[in-house]
Amino acid sequence: MPRFSLISFFILGFLIVQSVSCLGPSSSVIRIEGSSTLYPLSVAVTEEYIRSHGDARIAIGFSGTGGGIRKIIQGEIEITDASRPITPEEKRLASQSGVQFTELPVAYDGIVVAVNAANTWCEALSVSELKRIWDLESQNRLNLWSQIRPEWPEERIYLFGPGANSGTVHYFSRAVIGDAQGIRGDFSSSEDDNLTALSLRNNPLGMGFFGYSYYQKNRDSLKLVAIDDENPSNGAGPVKPGVQTIMDGTYQPLSRPLFLYVWANSPEGRGLDEFLEFYLDNVPWLANEVGLVPLPPDLHVLVVDRLRRGITGSMFSNRADRYRSSVAALLKQDVQESGKRNDSAD
Repeated sequence: MPRFSLISFFILGFLIVQSVSCLGPSSSVIRIEGSSTLYPLSVAVTEEYIRSHGDARIAIGFSGTGGGIRKIIQGEIEITDASRPITPEEKRLASQSGVQFTELPVAYDGIVVAVNAANTWCEALSVSELKRIWDLESQNRLNLWSQIRPEWPEERIYLFGPGANSGTVHYFSRAVIGDAQGIRGDFSSSEDDNLTALSLRNNPLGMGFFGYSYYQKNRDSLKLVAIDDENPSNGAGPVKPGVQTIMDGTYQPLSRPLFLYVWANSPEGRGLDEFLEFYLDNVPWLANEVGLVPLPPDLHVLVVDRLRRGITGSMFSNRADRYRSSVAALLKQDVQESGKRNDSAD
């Protein structure tokens, strides 16, 4: 049994925010906000940090990846939890505001497609079927299970997913539909993935998508749907998400890295560097505790190196398909390029 319960995530997050709410703007508060997928990990790290740093002041919450990135651009927070890479438009806005950021991959996750445990017919879906279900063109048109496959029940399908600010909905839409804005809008949505999972638990005719860790917390009442990416070169057929298939990338196209974006303009004196070092030191075991997949040790070392070098900007710049780019390859390339920059500066 993981030591960090679902309830403790929200109680701890609430208490941390409350403990700093009366502090003035000059107080040394580290503020974290963003993805609900990464929120449990950041709460778990914060809880461990406070055990050994009793005077630490950390405010933590979630408003979706997009909401967190907007706040870091506006200088309202120091750290954004993100479940997708920063977009070109967000980078443009950051540049206009004179904001620099450090991009730190910290774990892997898989976006799961799940149904209620009482569902006896939906075991697997192809990416083509997923696209047809969730595409904007299907809004108010594809409403029955039998419209997906004729042998399935002629019953209404109830769809659940994250809110508009969520990096998960952005990533899912881009990976499945091919357009980050191409998802239908007539599904029940929430920025809180726990509520999405709870809604699916209570609806035998539902289908939803959210981070793998939220399935782990509700696995007794939900069922994973295997996904076939229809890529003949893979030859795997439908694949269910799990620690191994997420880490090795065979669960496609919905395996993804998770990030911290750190405000590099933050003034010294808040203990931000010390907290980030602690975060990266403890994330390998805490990721497992909260149902995420830790980075392999060789990649983890490169992320720590990236932090210590103070490298700013995104590894995903100028990548036509940021959602297919290998984090492993990008990290190794980034270290090589930063070494060349340092050599030339000398």
